[in-house]
Order: sequence, then structure tokens, then C-alpha cells
Amino acid sequence: MNNTRARALRKMEMEGRKWVRIMLAAACIALHRGWRFGTKRLHDLLMETQRVWNECAQQENVSILMMLEEETGIELKPTEDSPSWHDLVYLNGTPKEEVELTTPEFCYMRVQQAKWMGTMMEAALFLALYRCMDYGFSADMLVKLVTLVQEIRGEYRDDYKKLWKACREEAGINLYELAKEGIIE
Repeated sequence: MNNTRARALRKMEMEGRKWVRIMLAAACIALHRGWRFGTKRLHDLLMETQRVWNECAQQENVSILMMLEEETGIELKPTEDSPSWHDLVYLNGTPKEEVELTTPEFCYMRVQQAKWMGTMMEAALFLALYRCMDYGFSADMLVKLVTLVQEIRGEYRDDYKKLWKACREEAGINLYELAKEGIIE
């Protein structure tokens, strides 16, 4: 892989880590505030979210957004004005026919994917709640959770350090320690 592609990949990974931090903290706070989730329940949910994320990563031609929509009927987008993931080839999993991208095309694709990292993390968490957790989360409850997560993100202005601190203080979850332990990426 040439240096330009490697830099684009590193940049997307850094952006991805930032959004994982933001979304997980906001979701933990939202679940604690809105549904009184305690520390054990949140910890179990984070473990399950990582399992769902890894499950998606092991499948070809599948994206986490696709998995969420197929199972819940919910289509997530970064903003109301964003296009549907259906219309964006770089969010539809691995294409059936591999296409060799030029370096500029590859870099553009990675930049566009980075804009969706928070939404994809949110999808993994919601899918874990809907599919795997014994908490009775319906699609309607997930829609309410989306709203609460957005409000919390706004409250902390997507500052992951402030969100992580609030998550630790309010919900009892230390995301820094979970990241050190490799429980979350």
C-alpha cells in the first residue's frame, strides 16, 4: 500500500476511534438517564456491541447499517440531510466485483466513510440492544434512544473527553479502562 493510501486509512481509523468514543459515551449516558441502565447492564451491552461489530466485519457484502435496517426497519444517517446508505457504494459492504481504485478514489472513499463512523457505531449498539440483549428494546424505543443520544451529544458538543468523564461519573462506566483492556476498540 502506498503512503497516500496508508495515510488515508490511518486518518479514517483515527476518525473512527473518535466517533466510537463519542457514540458509546453518549449512548451509555442516554441509557442510564432514560432507562436507568446500571453499570453491569451497560458493560454487558458494550461487550455485545463489540461482538456485533466483529460479526459484521467478518461478513462480505454486509454493512452494519444494512444489518440494522434489515432486522429493525430503522435506517440511520449522520444527519437528516445525509443521503441513504443504500445510495453510497462505500457503505454497502464489500462489492461483489472487486474494483481497483486509483489512489485519489481510495482517499475520497475513506474520507466519505469517516463521516459515517459514528452512525455505524450507533448502529452496532442499537443492533446489540435490539437483537441480543434481554431488555425488550423495540424499534420504537431505539428511535427514542436516537433522539436522546443526539441531545446528549449536543449537550457535550461531541467532546469525547467530556463525554467520557460524564459517562464515568453519571453512568459508572469508565470507557478509558475498557479501551485499555481491549473490550472496546
